[in-house]
Amino acid sequence: MQLTKKDVVVIALDSLQGATEAIDTEDVAIAAHALAPTAFGWRKHTEQIDLDTVRTSLRHEKESPEARIDGSVRTGWNLTLRGQQWLTQHGDLAQNTTLTVAETPAGTAKRRLETRDASSAVDRLRTSAAYKSWAAGKPVTTRAAAEVFRIDQYTPSQDRQLKTARIRELASGQDDLAQFLAVAIPAALELQAPTKPASREDTP
Repeated sequence: MQLTKKDVVVIALDSLQGATEAIDTEDVAIAAHALAPTAFGWRKHTEQIDLDTVRTSLRHEKESPEARIDGSVRTGWNLTLRGQQWLTQHGDLAQNTTLTVAETPAGTAKRRLETRDASSAVDRLRTSAAYKSWAAGKPVTTRAAAEVFRIDQYTPSQDRQLKTARIRELASGQDDLAQFLAVAIPAALELQAPTKPASREDTP
């Protein structure tokens, strides 16, 4: 499979824990350049990172019909559910890279905290109304699914993606929860933001 620049930034985000964290553009640039220095380096000096090419690749992927990433230069970048699914389908691409990303002490501490939180997250999932409905063979409504991840109509798109991904990571290794989350996450992401009232200028 021939990789595009947009594919590479998706793989780079995955290597940086982009499913559960918003990653700064410069960090994505370093990771993408390590994966494909010719594509993301200067024309004559490929050892130098072309930050503008990385920004463009990130922006174009976000604007794709089935975007694999979300975010911005200001808020950072993260993988969408579609991006996570693409990586699962093309896992060999990520596994064949030699990219190693050093984790900061702060990041290490955070992941230890998330490990301790895993048990409470599993308990909360299994006691939720959405899980009980799913276990009984009933449909999981959008609103009930959103409550599982503490998402409401005003939660920004990027925060929705990160919240659902973090819960899925905390619940990993639990077969029943994996099946439940495969239903609940898409349902929760369908929750619509409130429609903005028309201004006087918009009124005919």
